[in-house]
This record gives sequence, C-alpha cells and structure tokens, in this order.
Amino acid sequence: MAGLDADLLGGLGSSWYSAITDRLGYVPVTQGGGAGQGANRVYIGWGAGSRLRAQVDGSDLGNIVFDFHVTDVWRSSNDGSGSGLDADLLDGRHASDFALISDFSNQSLEPTGWQRMPGGLIRQWGEAIVTDSSGVTNVVFPVAFPNRCLSAQATNLAAGIPAAWAGVGSFTRNGMLVGHAAPGGGPAGIGTAARWEAIGH
Repeated sequence: MAGLDADLLGGLGSSWYSAITDRLGYVPVTQGGGAGQGANRVYIGWGAGSRLRAQVDGSDLGNIVFDFHVTDVWRSSNDGSGSGLDADLLDGRHASDFALISDFSNQSLEPTGWQRMPGGLIRQWGEAIVTDSSGVTNVVFPVAFPNRCLSAQATNLAAGIPAAWAGVGSFTRNGMLVGHAAPGGGPAGIGTAARWEAIGH
C-alpha cells in the first residue's frame, strides 16, 4: 500500500463529499435503523387513483391516509350515524337484504284502508253495514289484489254478544260478500255493522 493521503478524490475535495445535503437542498430520509425499526427497504411513490402509496421490501402497504381522506376509513371517532362511511355489508348482508322504513309507507291508514308489505303481501280492512233485508253486504276492496285474496274474516260490531254474527264468502281479487246473521237465525237487521279484514298478494 502506498499510504498516500491525497488532497482530491476523483478531482473533488473533501468538502464536496461532506456537504451533500447542502448540494441537494434537502435532508434525505434515513433508510431504517431508527428506534424499533429494522433495516427494511421502504418505497414511497405516487400510486394509481391519485394517492401516495407505500411498500416495505416486497410487501405492498397500500395508500397512505391523510386528513382529507379520513371519511374513507373507519375509526372509532367516525363510527355511527353521520359518519359518512358507505360500507358494502352490514353484519355480512347487503343493503338489498333489509327492508327500509319507506317500504312500509305504501299504505292508506283510513277506517277503510290498506297496507302493502315489502314482500308483496297486502292487508286491507273496512266496515260492512247491512243496507237491506238480505243481511248481506257487498264489499269492494280499496285496492284490487294483483294475484288473489288469500284469506278474509269479519267481526260483528254490535254492543251485545251475540247480537249478530258476521262471516265472509265469495271473495275474489276485487271484493267479497259479508253476511250478517241474527242470533235466532235469519239475516240481521238493517244497520248491523261488522269490521272486515282481507289478506292477499
């Protein structure tokens, strides 16, 4: 070995090598070796979707989250109503698996009314009053059942029991007959009333 101590290295003095940060204009990031850190190689770059992305060695860590991205990420401080989060699943189920409150608002809650359930079932109700000596009332449903009437019943509204009896028959998609019978037999008198309910789809 010559043991030479040159003034220049590659034609450049020692100050050129000792003042690298001055020439760069910034302080480079130290690659690992800090407290609790390994010597892994970290890659940071601009990813697809206009996000800063990180990778350690061969492991992709995904996008780096900044303050203006916080509505995209769940955390304890943005959980609950008004969080702005839009999850794909709730308890493992899609939104289409749940009935909304608005699904039950397809209805008419009048004394003679109806309600359409989310699955297609329809409930209808009303009052049937005897208007002639036959004791039979022809009931027309508030809305026609699209397919068929599944079941129907009537309950007499007389104050005394058994002041009269009521029953249904001949029900179709559009209506039915309500018969009113007096306790001793025969048709009930004019003005006898009953409440009826029909279920269909």
